[in-house]
Amino acid sequence: MRHNDRGMVTAEMAIASLLLTASIGALVGLFGLVLTQLRCVDSAAEIARQAARGDIAAVERVTRDAPAGATVVTTRTTSGMVQVTVTATVRPVPGLPVTSEVVGRALTPLEPGLS
Repeated sequence: MRHNDRGMVTAEMAIASLLLTASIGALVGLFGLVLTQLRCVDSAAEIARQAARGDIAAVERVTRDAPAGATVVTTRTTSGMVQVTVTATVRPVPGLPVTSEVVGRALTPLEPGLS
């Protein structure tokens, strides 16, 4: 080993460790983003089902179970359908000012007898 190469492996390992840590953080953030997306879709579908049945208490319960900070919009269409949109803002990497918005939508026909 030449004298001027001393410490080169240490520097390479430090950079590799930082890159590995950043990659793992990004993967965890991506996993959280996908998980929140799935929760929005599931919440929208369940809220639409309960609203189509006319079960207001169940709609309120499921709305509380939606992702934290999510907004829920429920509308009845003129064609006899219930449309629900659940929107949540997610910060994939904690500490960074980057946010992503995920949306889940569901459309369900009203039960017979409900208008």
